[in-house]
Amino acid sequence: MAIQTSLRKSSTSIEKIAASLNQTRESIQGVQVSVDSLSKMIETNTKFKSQLYARSEILSYRITEARNRKEKEDKLEANNVGTPNPNLALGFGAKSAGGIFGKLIAFASYLTAGWIINNFQVWQQVGGEFINRLTILKNNLVNFGPALLDVFSKLNSALTSSLVSILTLDFSAFTEGQVKEDFDALNDAVRNLTQNIQDSYTALTTPLTEGVEGGGSSGGGGDTSGGYDQSSGSGVGTAEQQALLSTIRYAEGTAGPTGYSMFFGDRDGEAKYGDLTNKSVAEVEELVTKFLQDPQSKFGNGQRSAAVGAYQFIDITGLAKSVGMSTDRNFDKEFQDELALRLAAKQGVSPEVLRREGLSDSVIKKLSPKWASFPGNNYGQPTKAITSLRETYNRALERSKNTTTSSNISGYRVTRSGRNIPSLSALPDHHSNTRTSDGRLVQDFTLFKGDKFLNLPVPSPVSGTVAWAGNAGNGGLWVEIQSPEGKVEMGHFNSLRVKKGDKVGVGSILGLQGHSGRTMPSGPDGTHIHIQAPDSVLERYIQMINSNSFSETKVSSANINPSPSRNAETSNIASSKAAQVIAIDASQIPAENNYSPMPAASPMVASISESELLNRLNKNKLLTDLAYT
Repeated sequence: MAIQTSLRKSSTSIEKIAASLNQTRESIQGVQVSVDSLSKMIETNTKFKSQLYARSEILSYRITEARNRKEKEDKLEANNVGTPNPNLALGFGAKSAGGIFGKLIAFASYLTAGWIINNFQVWQQVGGEFINRLTILKNNLVNFGPALLDVFSKLNSALTSSLVSILTLDFSAFTEGQVKEDFDALNDAVRNLTQNIQDSYTALTTPLTEGVEGGGSSGGGGDTSGGYDQSSGSGVGTAEQQALLSTIRYAEGTAGPTGYSMFFGDRDGEAKYGDLTNKSVAEVEELVTKFLQDPQSKFGNGQRSAAVGAYQFIDITGLAKSVGMSTDRNFDKEFQDELALRLAAKQGVSPEVLRREGLSDSVIKKLSPKWASFPGNNYGQPTKAITSLRETYNRALERSKNTTTSSNISGYRVTRSGRNIPSLSALPDHHSNTRTSDGRLVQDFTLFKGDKFLNLPVPSPVSGTVAWAGNAGNGGLWVEIQSPEGKVEMGHFNSLRVKKGDKVGVGSILGLQGHSGRTMPSGPDGTHIHIQAPDSVLERYIQMINSNSFSETKVSSANINPSPSRNAETSNIASSKAAQVIAIDASQIPAENNYSPMPAASPMVASISESELLNRLNKNKLLTDLAYT
């Protein structure tokens, strides 16, 4: 029996071996097929190379043949070319039909051609203005129908609410209720429609030599500047604020290349006293006094205006003091933009209002007392149509939110007090607190690219999630990033490119380097980055900046986050940063210029939310109850 069992097992093993041999034979056959396929491919490739070589030889021969044929043709043509006649021009005049009369006609033709060439730029400008007029008429025609329907809609609402108020004997609604609101809306709609018609009439009747978007009627004609372009802003403020600034410049007729240097009456592309952005506020005030004696300042019935700059300021020093700004600065783009934003905030148009409402009827009405080109005031000056203002605002907002997706930040260097900082060990201690309460290093430094430092894109030192972004008081525009390497906080940005919840990587652009909040000194000269980060992160960050490791990084397309409200969600961030910032709201006016160093994170700030604390208490109570049951 044992022998039979052994034989049976041996038989089974033999069968398995036979099956294995069959599989091996099949594998060998498969390999042979693959070898055959490879041989065919090599043979085919060899044939292809031979054909390619033959074709290249033929092509080379044809190129040589074409070159030789061209040389022979050139020689044949050269033999047929005669000597030019030096009297050809005079002969043309002599052969003119009509003798001397024909010569006069030819001479007049030459003069006409010369005049046309000499005045080509004028013709070009007239042609461009003609196209501009057609565009204005087209836009107004497109907007006329909706504007007219809006008037009838508002009229219907006003009549309906009036009838309801009369039937319910609620006459107070006519002075402070729904009826008043409906009639105010009707007035705005009628004003919008009227402005649309006025813009169309102006476009049809104004000579093409005069721009309908100019900064007023010119009385003297300023110097045309071709040496600088001021058609874009400084980049300060939130995306909505930058769009508002673009809209104001459009309405005031200062959106052209000399906009920040224009006086009242200067046309687009003109600047009577040259580039004003390189002059101090005091120097510009002297030019204002001088300009008031110029005939160009006259308007209306003997009145005079010395409105100046991109936002046509009147009394620069008085306006700056009214919003707490120092005038010990240059009249540059940043000063003008910041002053305009502070004036808008004083009128109730804060970053939060702009983000919530956009360029609403209410916002336009708030701005109209400051800028006469906005409808809703009683200055009696030409105003822009609400529809055209909104179109300009929306286009500018789209551009601001979708800035270039890449930014070359190579060539940067880290500096402190004018000295290059090659490493963290070379960086002097922070002037105030050197560590946060959780042990992170506190430091200040300024990024330079050549001799530029203001509004440089600032790359992220870590990868992570933006836990908070907004106005942190003395810390200015502030960003907090939670990363696997620890918490990183950076401040004093002039504008932000990220918002809460955004994912960022090493090198993602967080914002533009600036001097928001309180810096020493104040203004552009105080531009720097305040950073609170683990030592290893800061060491690596300085090395990467100095070694150009951030070149061609990607810029986040996130909206610029305006200053948030101090609610429970953000209070644990804002209270430790401390009030003047570029993302301006009304609470920051007036601002003090004295410097207040930033304290470390306050021990009074809760490190855990109330809800999380209650959850832990409930969990502990539940565990205690279970332990005693």
